[in-house]
Amino acid sequence: IDGHLFFEVTEEGIPLRKRRYVFSECFAAIAMSEYAIASGDKNYATKALEMFKRILKFLSTPGFLEPKYLPTLQSRGHSITMILINTASRIREVIEDPV
Repeated sequence: IDGHLFFEVTEEGIPLRKRRYVFSECFAAIAMSEYAIASGDKNYATKALEMFKRILKFLSTPGFLEPKYLPTLQSRGHSITMILINTASRIREVIEDPV
C-alpha cells in the first residue's frame, strides 16, 4: 500500500480507481478537520494533520506527479496550490502546527 487514497470505490468500499493527484487526500483531510470541529474529537484533527503531512511528502517526491504535458510545453497549474491552501486553512481551524 502506497498511502495514496482511492478516488473511486464501490458502495461496499471495494477500490476501483486511484488518480495521480492528491485531491482525494485533501478532501479526506478537510473532512477529518470538519468532523473534529463538529464532534470535538481531536483525534480526527491529528489524523487530518498527518494526512496533510503525507500530502506534502507526496508532492515533494520527484516523479510522484507525472507531468501532464511533454517538457516542450512549460506550464504550471494552480489547482494543487489552491486545494492545499484550502486544506491547510481547514486543518488550522482545529489544530496548530507550523507545517
